[in-house]
Amino acid sequence: KESERTAEMQKKNDKNTAMSNPN
Repeated sequence: KESERTAEMQKKNDKNTAMSNPN
């Protein structure tokens, strides 16, 4: 499903953002 893939990528992006911004 496309929506599932998008959600997975969003999760990855959120993780990367959290690592880049420790706040």
